Amino acid sequence: EFNTVCAFSKSVIRFLLLSLTASISLKLDTLIGWEWMAVFWAFWIVFAFMVLVSLGVVLVSCGAGFSFISGSIQANEFFVTLWVFYSIVGFTFTSLAFVINIIKYAGGEEKSLPQAICVPMFYFPILVIFTILVYSKIPIWYINLTRQQSQAELSRESNFTTEERRLGSNTTMTTEMREKAEKYKGVKPKKPNVILKLSSTYFKRVEQAGNALFG
Repeated sequence: EFNTVCAFSKSVIRFLLLSLTASISLKLDTLIGWEWMAVFWAFWIVFAFMVLVSLGVVLVSCGAGFSFISGSIQANEFFVTLWVFYSIVGFTFTSLAFVINIIKYAGGEEKSLPQAICVPMFYFPILVIFTILVYSKIPIWYINLTRQQSQAELSRESNFTTEERRLGSNTTMTTEMREKAEKYKGVKPKKPNVILKLSSTYFKRVEQAGNALFG
């Protein structure tokens, strides 16, 4: 499924790039009378997707920040998360500023061209320096972000589902409870670690409060 998604994404990006190139060429040849804002329609589609990705990165970064403050993650992992934040969110809005200034320049505002050049010249050197600083830590961060639950977590969930199956044979259980026990029979749920990172900061506090209240 992942390979299929990647192949589809590449095809869509290729199509949008070709469409953008064709639109600009037709506009420069005066074969179409569109405004320059409309000529870059393919970019606006990509930009909308990039904004959604940036929102997800912001959430992950916030989760990493809370975890770093609470001591759940190390400084190296937090700084790599900041690098991802700067890379994706920074690129999203750098590309927006670049395209807007190019559109203004194409519309006759000559002073917009230096601005279009200055924005990437400010963003990319910082990105290169940041990347050099955290480069050796990126593979470890990626593994920690995408790895599945630890063996201990899976063992606890296995014991839970075993208990459900044991209770499922009790004749006093409701039909709904039996169906639920049968549904999870032999299943070991896996949760991406990125979800655990986002939720751990909040739910650990709730769990501790619950233990203090009912324990």
